[in-house]
Amino acid sequence: MIRILGDFAIIHAATSYTMADGQQATGRYTDCWAKQNGKWFAVSAHVSR
Repeated sequence: MIRILGDFAIIHAATSYTMADGQQATGRYTDCWAKQNGKWFAVSAHVSR
């Protein structure tokens, strides 16, 4: 899910990955972006596994 609030955006999503022992796992993440001078910049990221 992407929410754009003017010059700020919040992204919530799910991810899947393979652990070192070969098991599959899932997690969630939240990224925050800010728009400055016409370009988007990542300002914060959080991952939960």
